[in-house]
Amino acid sequence: MNSLKNSAADAATPNGFLSTVRAQVFLLALLCLPLYLNDFANIYLKDSWVWWYVVDLGVVKPFQLGLIIWMLARGLARGRDFGLSRIRPAAFILVAALMTLGGTVVLMNGTVFLNRIIALKPLGGYPAVPDPVFRWVDLTLDIGLVALLEETIFRGYMETVLRRLNFGTFKILLVSSICFGLIHWSNGVQSVIVTSLVGAMFMGFYLKCRSTLPLIAAHYLIDFIFFSMLVPYTWFLYI
Repeated sequence: MNSLKNSAADAATPNGFLSTVRAQVFLLALLCLPLYLNDFANIYLKDSWVWWYVVDLGVVKPFQLGLIIWMLARGLARGRDFGLSRIRPAAFILVAALMTLGGTVVLMNGTVFLNRIIALKPLGGYPAVPDPVFRWVDLTLDIGLVALLEETIFRGYMETVLRRLNFGTFKILLVSSICFGLIHWSNGVQSVIVTSLVGAMFMGFYLKCRSTLPLIAAHYLIDFIFFSMLVPYTWFLYI
């Protein structure tokens, strides 16, 4: 009832329907949908890294960035709705460090453990990038955008919308972690489970610190460690 009342009240604002809770749910779905669809590229374009990046950097990420910028420009959302809030430097460093270590440990050990008990092969995978220059573009620009978009959408804006739908803390943790895990569906059930756990950890910290900035940094560092292979996996494996 309260969410419907909020929708009726918001409909009277200058942005009309676009300011209602239902519209925000729709915008959240629009932000998330490209990431679910993008996994088809992991299946059908995994052997063509050029076309994979055409889809990823040429379509998916520009669409999401453009939609976020449009929402901010139209006044449909504020920076803090995406978790883009100031945080003290000491807190930033502490949260980023804890989440980088914790997330990497859960990702590495969870993947190894689940691969032992679930004998299911992934549907797709990420293409190898033979070009050394573009590999560093991938390890900087691409995973940097991944960290920025996934944290602002699945932690920041998703929490904002779920709160407006009167979801409690537990439901927010559960729904957001499952939604986040499912964007990795082409990598297999194991990946969905492990990334859901990491997503729950990240949302838990976000609910405490109220800023996605350290989570963006941690997300980037986790992906860099995982994909660059410059840091030995053995530093984080305990099983």
